[in-house]
Amino acid sequence: YHGWVWNGEGRNTEIPYSSPDSMGNLRLGAWAVHEVDDVVLVYYSHDGAPPIYDPPERMIRFDGETWPVSTATTKIWLDQQISPQYMAENAADAAHFKYVHKAADIAAIAGFEVDGGVFKARLDLTFGGHASTTWATPHGPVDGYIITENWGLGLGWSRLVGFDDVIYLLGITPTSPYTADMRSTTWIARKRGDGSEMSEKVRDLWVAQQNYQVDSDLEIWNRLSYVDHAPWAKSEASPMRMLRAWTKQFY
Repeated sequence: YHGWVWNGEGRNTEIPYSSPDSMGNLRLGAWAVHEVDDVVLVYYSHDGAPPIYDPPERMIRFDGETWPVSTATTKIWLDQQISPQYMAENAADAAHFKYVHKAADIAAIAGFEVDGGVFKARLDLTFGGHASTTWATPHGPVDGYIITENWGLGLGWSRLVGFDDVIYLLGITPTSPYTADMRSTTWIARKRGDGSEMSEKVRDLWVAQQNYQVDSDLEIWNRLSYVDHAPWAKSEASPMRMLRAWTKQFY
């Protein structure tokens, strides 16, 4: 409003009609920012504390070229009635892939681990199990897997490995104690699993499919009540307990 200028540390460096603040008393809040693979990550802390874990060094983690990030590969959901932890808990929830995301069978958790501020998991499942051929599995069902990484409670990274290679990033920013905004970015390999060129049409189908799966999650997340001692089945208790123990460091 008055043309004052501030540097990246939040200090006043110029007042056009006066001398800049020399005592360092004028400060703006500064947020930790990290750029990676055309995405800008901003670390949120309610009290301005620095990040308690390092940001990811890469998002695109496979050999080969991907379609560039554009408005066609991103989406924003505003003012959702969710907690950031809901997204993180998906990483340890194998059963919901069948009942929420319409997978043909129950996925299997092949592994899970904690690495400081990161929770990692792998889920094995069959892609295209409902039909002899689909646009995503043109040569028939494929046994594949999904690798997931949650960087804190606000950043969820996943890679789908089947016929095509797809990387999906979902970021959640709290806007109140009970609401949050979400932003997604999808990277699609330029080459398909059989070496053919990935068309824009199939790329857009993959992006729409990934975002549709988030819409499916939101049908539940927006109506979900958190249960501290949830009645998990025996087969899913270990990863869920480890994940919830991991989340406590962020509160």
